[in-house]
Order: sequence, then C-alpha cells, then structure tokens
Amino acid sequence: MLIAGAGGLGLEMLGLIVNQDREETVSFFDQGEDIPSLLYDKYPVLSELEEVKTFFQENSASFIVAVGQPRMRKKLTDQLENSGGKLVNFIANTASVFSIQIEYEGLIAQPGSGISHSTILGKSCSLHINSIIGHDVTIGEFVTIGPNVSIIGPAQIGSYCTIGAQVIVLPGSRIGDNVIIGAGSLVEGIIKDHETFVNRRS
Repeated sequence: MLIAGAGGLGLEMLGLIVNQDREETVSFFDQGEDIPSLLYDKYPVLSELEEVKTFFQENSASFIVAVGQPRMRKKLTDQLENSGGKLVNFIANTASVFSIQIEYEGLIAQPGSGISHSTILGKSCSLHINSIIGHDVTIGEFVTIGPNVSIIGPAQIGSYCTIGAQVIVLPGSRIGDNVIIGAGSLVEGIIKDHETFVNRRS
C-alpha cells in the first residue's frame, strides 16, 4: 500500500496498519523537502510520480491519502489515480460503519469512529478518532472531520469542508462547500459556501 502524506496523519495511518497486522509493502509518497527518504529505517518515501508508477506496477496499486487539507487531498488523489493507483478505504477495527446499502470510496475511519445508516458519503472523507456520523446525513467529497465530532442527522455537509475537533452539528443543519468549522463549535442552521464558522460552546 502507498500512503500519500508522510506527516502526522500519515504516520498515524502507518501505526494503524501495523497494529491491525495489515502491514504489507508500505511506502509513502511525499514531495516535502524536509521529509527523509526512509522512515523508521524501514519505509521508503517516494518523491517522484515516476517512482509511484513503478511502485504500483511492482507491488500493490492500493493507496490512501493521509492529508488533512481537503484540496490537497483532491490533488494527490488525482495524481495517484492518473499514475495507475486505486484509492481504497481504511476502516479501523474499532470503527463502527453501517455497511448495508452504504457506498464509500477512499474512506478513512479511525478508531472509535462511527457511521450510522442512511448516510451518503462522497469520495475520500476522513473521519478522525471518536467522531460519529448519525443517520440520514449527506456528506460531499474530500471532507475532513476532526476528532470527537458529532454530526446528528438529518444534516447535510458539502464538499471540501473541514470540521474541527469536538464540533457538534445539530439536526437540520446544512453546511455548504469549502466551509471551515472551528473546533468546539455548535452548528445549527445554514452555513453558506466558503464561510469560516466559529461558535464555541460555553
């Protein structure tokens, strides 16, 4: 498997892969100048797309994108798919995902997270530790949901959104595209496209 992103989230995903005894041939893809070429003396970090193409041909075409910023996740996903890769899901053993009639692609569901029934998830959603998506929730593409978030359905969230840690989204809420919700906020009602919303609970 290839992990796109060798930063904090990428290393978290490596730990989960190892802990779940899913350690295959794991390499990273990261073009950051300060990233070493080998992590933990074991895991190569590829920095060129030609290297990525070779990896996909010689090992597995599976990849996940472990980058929090939604637009960067979209860019990396496009690059790796165009290089022959296949975006896959990563669902932690302790995550609870209602899988009947729910389709998702590139989902990352970290430990303690949960997804209820009658949800619609767009491509490459990232659900951090202990965050819950209730029933009848629709979420767009490339959405990042921070730790300890509760989204109580019915609710709608657009694409390319970042939902900060410990946010509560109340039933009936509608969040547009490209929205940032600040950590600890309580969301009730409509948040328009491209807004940054902070409403911290006392």
